[in-house]
Amino acid sequence: MVLNGTEAPVLDDIELDVNSGRKALRVYNNEVATWLQITTVLMETTGCDEQEAYTETWEIHNFGHTLVHFGSESELEPMAIKISKYAVCEIVDEFWRVKCNLI
Repeated sequence: MVLNGTEAPVLDDIELDVNSGRKALRVYNNEVATWLQITTVLMETTGCDEQEAYTETWEIHNFGHTLVHFGSESELEPMAIKISKYAVCEIVDEFWRVKCNLI
């Protein structure tokens, strides 16, 4: 199947990457922190630019949570500590991600 000019992977070519060891940092919405606080702490901790931080803050606000960074647990732990001053966050397994050419 072709989608937007790119051939989609065949289901048989997709494997679940259940043993990658990579983790994801999920941040949840709250009614206390301001958009500026969340956007700023995301830029400071993850190194993303202002546009990406704004988009992630929008997702947190509108969807209730979003994944803001991927990496090892040792990389994400200090980020979670800093972000937790403004929002609830957690480090989650990334096993649910599908391993294929689109990632």
